[in-house]
Amino acid sequence: MRHWQMIDALVEQDPDLMDDEDFKAVVAVFDRLDVEVRSTPPRREQTAAAWRLELHWQQKGLLSEDTEAALPTALTDIREYFELRGRAAPASLEVLDRRGARMLLVDPVDPADR
Repeated sequence: MRHWQMIDALVEQDPDLMDDEDFKAVVAVFDRLDVEVRSTPPRREQTAAAWRLELHWQQKGLLSEDTEAALPTALTDIREYFELRGRAAPASLEVLDRRGARMLLVDPVDPADR
């Protein structure tokens, strides 16, 4: 972990959709991308039927090309984790800037393409 540097992103943790164990799994996925994340309360109410994982990018500028390219696979890994636990998985990943404007909307990788 890079303790000397500001965190990269905040991930909304809605307790109705993601418990602490789930959040640790999400952190582990982002750690593999060298993206340090912390929890933040949800900004809006979502339902389990089609919830979106919300990532608030805290760094200045855009995500690196490598990070952006890895996000669909990261989301797929997160979805697989939730499904193995029998929990509703996020349908997509939305990356927002510090002001809350959408930077990216990421869909999971098709399992046939892995």
